[in-house]
Amino acid sequence: ETFMGRVSFAADGANQAAGVLQQFQNGKRRIIAPPLLADGEAVYPMPEWNLREFKQAFGSGSEIAVIVITSIGFLYSLVLIVLTAVFWKNPIIRASSPTFLCGVLFGSLLLYGSNYAALINVINLASCNIQVWFLALGFIVMYGSLFAKSWRVYRLYSNASMEIIKISDLQVFFNILIWFLIMTILLIAITIAGDLQPTYVSLDPYRPANDYYACIPTRPAAFTGVIIAILVYSGLIILVGLFVAYKVRRIPFQVYDESSTISFSMYNVAFFVVVLAALRLSNAASKEVLFVLQSVGLVLCVIITLTSLAFTKVTFIMRGDTVMSTSQSSREGRTSASIRGVGSGINKSTPSEVDLESKGNNNSSIRAHKDRIVFLESLLRKNNITFPAWKAGGSSSDSATSSSGSDSS
Repeated sequence: ETFMGRVSFAADGANQAAGVLQQFQNGKRRIIAPPLLADGEAVYPMPEWNLREFKQAFGSGSEIAVIVITSIGFLYSLVLIVLTAVFWKNPIIRASSPTFLCGVLFGSLLLYGSNYAALINVINLASCNIQVWFLALGFIVMYGSLFAKSWRVYRLYSNASMEIIKISDLQVFFNILIWFLIMTILLIAITIAGDLQPTYVSLDPYRPANDYYACIPTRPAAFTGVIIAILVYSGLIILVGLFVAYKVRRIPFQVYDESSTISFSMYNVAFFVVVLAALRLSNAASKEVLFVLQSVGLVLCVIITLTSLAFTKVTFIMRGDTVMSTSQSSREGRTSASIRGVGSGINKSTPSEVDLESKGNNNSSIRAHKDRIVFLESLLRKNNITFPAWKAGGSSSDSATSSSGSDSS
């Protein structure tokens, strides 16, 4: 007589009493049969030994690949910063507002920093918050600087009064600072209200090797609300950029026309955001695949923007070019606009936006004079003011005349 009942044996010697079936689960012995005595369910098939222990550590193939790609982008930005500093006084760089060009490059470094903080096997309280802050502030600094300096060009060129106006670097910086402070307030709200915490996520209690840590808010509703506010605010910034790009697209000087750069950059940002959002909502990709796509997409967006904005200007300098005219001016057969002669006596801006130097020999002075007339023609035509056509062989006494007959310089 036993606790399992009376023990009896068959003719062949087999035990006829009910047996107990046990299984080791997560380091503990569990009875899985008979049902009346079971204190656990049978696990079948049993997981392989390498899946029975949680071993999350830095060094996966996807992490190494993302670090390498991000580091290439990081070095690319650093090289462009150095080249901008070296050619700081070059007319092409000066016309690009080098202070804010460096702001664009510094913003790219913040965006790359968010990639380093988002590594899937290095999750802690600091990384959870750093990746959000660097991503949001990097976007504002990079694209805010790009939009703001193009906004200054738009304001100067759209001035119909023909009065000399000045928009200093400090005024442009103040606009960026306002955008930056608003985003900072939203980030403080998401840090306090959302309270992102590194949280252990168990997918299979019997295969802990598949488990992972993730940044999960302790107050999901508050976190979602602030995220929506950040996305709406970022969308408004993008709309401002697209508006500026539309307005500066017809400026007859390529060095000031960054409409293509802004439009193409926003197209790439929108494309990657839509793709990632679709994959996240559909659960069509694993956590690791999403991590790689998000990181690589961010690097590509930044590199494409910097290449179209800064690298092309550096290329012009390295080739020794001093002229960057628009295709529209070329089609009309007008004299190409050199940087040195643009805007003298018209919408006067800071030296970083328009170079007003008058140094050089007679040839450069003549070229500058022709460039000023090209600029005057485009500005007068934009404001529906009639003027006598300027001929290459005309005298310097030719003057632009408004429709009322008064002379204007």
